[in-house]
Formats: sequence, C-alpha cells, structure tokens
Amino acid sequence: MKCFFPAFAIALSIVVAPAVSGDATGPLAVFKDCDVCPEMVVVPAGKFLIGSPSDEHGRRTDEGPQKELSLSEFAIGKYEVTFAEYDAFVEATGGKSPSDSGSGRGNKPVVNVSLQDAVAYVTWLSEQTGRHYRLPTSAEWEYAARAGSTTTYPWGDEIGEVHANCFGCGSEWDAVESAPVGSFPPNDWGIHDAVGNVWEWTCSKYESSYAGEELQCNGIKEGAHKTVTRSGAYDYPPHKVRSAFHHRLPSNASFWNLGFRVVRIQ
Repeated sequence: MKCFFPAFAIALSIVVAPAVSGDATGPLAVFKDCDVCPEMVVVPAGKFLIGSPSDEHGRRTDEGPQKELSLSEFAIGKYEVTFAEYDAFVEATGGKSPSDSGSGRGNKPVVNVSLQDAVAYVTWLSEQTGRHYRLPTSAEWEYAARAGSTTTYPWGDEIGEVHANCFGCGSEWDAVESAPVGSFPPNDWGIHDAVGNVWEWTCSKYESSYAGEELQCNGIKEGAHKTVTRSGAYDYPPHKVRSAFHHRLPSNASFWNLGFRVVRIQ
C-alpha cells in the first residue's frame, strides 16, 4: 500500500526557523512519510567547510583541500536505516534478507548490504511514497553530521566517553557490536549516530582530493571506481570516526559493519 504525504512544510511535526550558513541551533523538524519509512530530519540550506584542517589529529590527505560548499535544504535519516525498516522492504518485494552477523535485528542498523541493496531500498521508498529518496552525497553527509560544528567530532575536539560507538568511545558496545539506533545523544540538529556505530554508504564517487565529486550522486557504476563511505564503525578507533574521515569501497561490497541512511529531496 502506497503512502502519499504532501511536501515538507505539511508533513513536519515541529516548525523550523530559517537558518543561515547551516548554523541552526537545536533539533530540527522531523517527519515520516509512512509507517515503515525512516524518520527524517529537515536539514536547512547553508554553507560549511568540508574536510579537515591540516593540524587535525588523524587527518588524511584525502580530507582536503578544505573548501566552502553551499547546499540546498534536504531531509536526512534521523537514524541509520534499521533491520526492521529494511525487512519491511524485503517482505514487500520478496528480496533476500541480509544477515545480522549475530548482532540482532529490530532497531539495530541494517548491515551486510551492498550499494546495490541500498539503492534498491531507496528506489522502493520513492515508489511507495511518491517522493524522491536516495543516498546522501558525501557533502550532504558531512554537512548533516557536523550540524554547524567545525570541530573534530560533532560534539568537540576530544572523543570523550559515551558520545558514540567505536573502539575507544567508552560505550558498552565498543569493538563488540553495533548499538541500537538512538542509544547516544544526537548532534545539535537531532541526528543520531552521525559518527560511529556502522559505516554508511553515500552515492558519491571517491576522489583523492576534493574536486567536485563530493557534491555529485553517481548511483551505481560498475567497474574499478570506488564509492565513498562515511561514519566509521564500532570496531574502528576514534580517529576514524571523525566528521571529516571517509573511506572507499566497491559497490558490491557488503560487511558486518556497513549500513546506510537515506536522504529525501523535494
């Protein structure tokens, strides 16, 4: 059964004040397009510096050059897509259900999904809702994760304790398994697990330096090119869950610590 809702302004549960340069303060508006759809956060249009400064601990050369980008308003998943949400897609389409690698299902982030699997899911969401769902670009992902911050992590320059799930973050799930979504405080825009927990697919092609691909959504392209993944994961150290850190994988990769979150554009 398809679910059709009007544009953002009608579907919102709270009102968003205008934001300049992505510096909105406090949680933003949220909505769901259907019962089994992910909960979405409306991210304001604005500008931000992508990448990391040269003196950031753990920095890699592909995190630069830092440059200012301007993004239009979009909505992004408040949480990583869960097994419950993905399994609804599997049941509706008769597809193959991915393994949870022993970590559990329900409100755990879905894992063991390839880029093709993630694209199939967002295509299904678009068909069910009549809205345009896709994966985030690398730039959209970092902009949403930072939530107006310019620090190493969304909450500051130090990893601290129990801000996220990584190998050294101080949580009960560190280096063991993924945490249920929403187990940690959200960033300033109300987005949970912006870093850590599981890696997240984007739709951007990897480049060794920022030259424009971070703004592009390339979908699936077979061959040697690699796709950007973001967030880091529960079994990776703190310097690999920084806001600026990113990795690359072939589109057919699927791992026990790799999932995704979705974007909706008007």
